[in-house]
Amino acid sequence: MMNQKKPTVDFSVKGKEHAEAGFIFVDKPDGPTSATIVSKLKRALLDNGVTSKHTKIGHGGTLDPMATGLLVVLLGRATRLADYALHAGKSYSGLIKLGFSTDTDDITGAQVGESCTVPALNGAILTAVAKKFTGTIMQRPPVFSALKIAGQRAYDLARAGKSVELAEREVTIAECKLELYSPNEIKFFIQSSGGTYIRSLARDIGAELGCGGTLSTLRRESSGRFLVDEAMPWREAESGLPSEARIQPWWELLPEAKRFLVDADVSDRLAAGDQRAFLGLPGRDKAGRDINYVNGELMIYCVGDRPHGVVRGCARGLELVLHVGDARQLKA
Repeated sequence: MMNQKKPTVDFSVKGKEHAEAGFIFVDKPDGPTSATIVSKLKRALLDNGVTSKHTKIGHGGTLDPMATGLLVVLLGRATRLADYALHAGKSYSGLIKLGFSTDTDDITGAQVGESCTVPALNGAILTAVAKKFTGTIMQRPPVFSALKIAGQRAYDLARAGKSVELAEREVTIAECKLELYSPNEIKFFIQSSGGTYIRSLARDIGAELGCGGTLSTLRRESSGRFLVDEAMPWREAESGLPSEARIQPWWELLPEAKRFLVDADVSDRLAAGDQRAFLGLPGRDKAGRDINYVNGELMIYCVGDRPHGVVRGCARGLELVLHVGDARQLKA
């Protein structure tokens, strides 16, 4: 009689009923890539019978290997909400080292040009600089980034020694706090829109001070309304996995989305791909009030108290973003 395969990693999992449409918060350590975190977690969930080999898994916004903090890992059908997670507002803390610049705009890169003398800094100077980087600003992404130019990743072109020209783009910095940490280091706290490059901010703040600057440490403190304090620490020893995982339901990614009621029959038709089920929707919320929507707005439709999926307002009415149905039945 053959021995049954034992799980390669034994860790407890809460919220298993959401494994095919949920997400996990991880406190990423310095060192591994976001892809490595996802790959290890995917294998552990599969080996422990929590997910199937067909379950998709991804993340809602990468962190560089040197960065730590909140990483949102999406499971199963919740991966279709990746764009929402990517564009959610985020907050960061860390350090900027002054006196030189690098080709990657962080401490892992090669120094570009000569070192410069760092001017004498104080709170008033840093407050004035912070104001210049608060609000809606134009930002040039780092040359070493995953953005595509004519179908190729910018970092691939840069590594090949080719010239990389990335256009500036608009980002919003809701809060920028700068404090002197040492004579040649600045401590920062940033609240920004999704898609903001903190490496670019470090580079540009250094340029504003006239001495150059590069990102030396970075920690993502929050994504949307979720805080890194709520995330599970990533165990460094042995497996490199958390001791436990807590899977949260997909609808928690959309805490402010309007909700409206549909009949179970409508949900079944949507599951079968019948877009005509949208005719006449949305209807009323639980309080009996009419639901109004605008183009691009995401809304959750429910059967009773149970969220079943997401639709988006568009010019032609509504379009289906995600249908889950009753998540409790997905593993049945």
